Amino acid sequence: MLCYFTQDLGALADWLEQCQIQTVAMESTGVYWIPIMQILEDRGPQVYLVNARYARMFLAGEPMYRIANRFSNSTLLGC
Repeated sequence: MLCYFTQDLGALADWLEQCQIQTVAMESTGVYWIPIMQILEDRGPQVYLVNARYARMFLAGEPMYRIANRFSNSTLLGC
């Protein structure tokens, strides 16, 4: 089963590369983010680990497209 899971993460990394995604922000929940972050870091995009508690306070109730826009703007500004 782990083999398929790893293949799926590789497919995710391939898809992000095809979409020319250069930056990924991930919420840190438990330990589930670790393998995803390792694979993505090896494949090219810059990965930021975001504190889930802070992200929820900062972005509470906003639609997903606004959340993505805020993260991208924060990255551009170096925040």
